[in-house]
Amino acid sequence: MALIAAACAGAALGGCDLHGSLLTGAAPQAPVSAHPGGLGATAGPTSTLRSTPPPGVGTGAAGSPGTYTGSLTVTGPSTVTLTQTTGTTGTTGTTGTTGTTGTTTITTTGTTGTATGTTQTTGTTTTPVLPGANRPTIALGDENTPEQFVLGDLYRVALTDQGFSVSISQNIGTSPIAQQAMAQGTLDLYPAYLNQWDTEVAKQDGVFSSRQAALDAGESYADAHGMQLLNPSPGSDTYGLAVTSQYARANRLHSLADLALLPTPFVLGAPLEFSVSGGGLAAVETAYAFKPGSVQSINVGSQYGDLAAGTIQVGFVQTTDWELARPELATRQFTLLADPKHILGFGNVVPVTTKAVLAAEGLDFAATIDHVTALLSTKMLRELNAAVELDGENPQDVATTFLALNGIIPPGDGS
Repeated sequence: MALIAAACAGAALGGCDLHGSLLTGAAPQAPVSAHPGGLGATAGPTSTLRSTPPPGVGTGAAGSPGTYTGSLTVTGPSTVTLTQTTGTTGTTGTTGTTGTTGTTTITTTGTTGTATGTTQTTGTTTTPVLPGANRPTIALGDENTPEQFVLGDLYRVALTDQGFSVSISQNIGTSPIAQQAMAQGTLDLYPAYLNQWDTEVAKQDGVFSSRQAALDAGESYADAHGMQLLNPSPGSDTYGLAVTSQYARANRLHSLADLALLPTPFVLGAPLEFSVSGGGLAAVETAYAFKPGSVQSINVGSQYGDLAAGTIQVGFVQTTDWELARPELATRQFTLLADPKHILGFGNVVPVTTKAVLAAEGLDFAATIDHVTALLSTKMLRELNAAVELDGENPQDVATTFLALNGIIPPGDGS
């Protein structure tokens, strides 16, 4: 978890400079409570009572009430008993002469009466009504991957902190299954990826020139079917190709286009699905005009070990793999090759909901989700994945720590 904290200390990682809760406001003031005789206080948290002159000093003619001054600090709801002294002036005593100068000393005797008054200060605390209070329960779902578990808990914890009631289901299945659940009203919100939405749900094949173009296509389909895509994340989770950093430096590799300039054939390792998919390796080879010396079928997860061992020189990856997050591990430094033509698409996180849910949950529902999504850069998604897959942290703990570090929730919240 310390690595997430360290990552959030740098503004370059995106979003970690956001501080302050979503809702702020001044503490309510308690009412004024008056005491007979002009004593009064504004209740708290701290209240002060005053009158004049000092307590216990009687003044005035015989039989008239004295006045006094004093102060009392009251913290919190309290009952204060105030003793007020009223003085009576006694009779004048005998007059005598003291000393050779004939100085006259007047001796006065009298009695002091007491009267007791009470005042009670009551401090009241008004708890603000959270925006999610009394709203329908939100059925939130995520897919069965470590990254999706973290995303689901990020949205669940942030929404719960704003008073929304949230139930979460993990492993909601494929996009068609999720869409069926949304149509039936058993699923209200789930984090999708833009390229996944465009190809699997909106059936928009082809290459988009920009993220906005891909988003426009996805939003057009959503709008026509009573759904809504919320703001996309700055970070993107797509397929990609990577090499060891040493191999990249030796061959001056920065993007997929540079693979066409390699002087010797290279071995590319990829799972069968990517190798045979029309939108996978074949599309990349055509767009960037390179051809591997050979393609080796690998299991997802083994490619980084194969790259480090040199059995393959170019390997299939996901752009948010945790292995790409830790350049300080000298024996496992990898370089992701850029895809300037966006052949592999835009994998920005896009939370999906329906127009009916938006209407029922109110504006703060979408605002809370958008606030979280805006923090998810590609580098931060890698760090969150590393916290779960490398450090063995619980996804809920990772999500809670991340939200607290970014000021989305107060420290200690998120249970």
